[in-house]
Amino acid sequence: MAQAIPGASFQSLDGEGPVVISVPHGGRAYPQGIADDLRVPLSAVMALEDRLVDLVGEAARSIEPMLIQTTPRAWIDLNRDERERDPLIDEGARVGARASAKLRSGLGLVPRRVAGHGDIWTRRFRDAEMVARIERDHRPYHQAL
Repeated sequence: MAQAIPGASFQSLDGEGPVVISVPHGGRAYPQGIADDLRVPLSAVMALEDRLVDLVGEAARSIEPMLIQTTPRAWIDLNRDERERDPLIDEGARVGARASAKLRSGLGLVPRRVAGHGDIWTRRFRDAEMVARIERDHRPYHQAL
């Protein structure tokens, strides 16, 4: 059964198995106002999703417990370390010489680029905005996992 987790941007689905299925790129619930900050059409950032994988995950919910992210990857990528903040779009980023290849290519904690469209944001985000995304979306998902 799907469980709503107060304030969380994911669902927890109870199953019976010994494995927890994580669906970090299944989000399709775009936050209100996100389009205002996009340089590209919303349909372009949908390319960052593992489109409809949330429905595949839900099909297995009676077999294995799982977490399904509802917020899209364009908002925050749960497969990145919370320290993989891109200084080109994030005013609070503290990136050292050991930045990952994904971060350098524009696919950090909040993706900066999408294939075929280039840069997706019209502005840099304030540190407080990024911290809020980490605290509301990234950390609770990983704590639940």
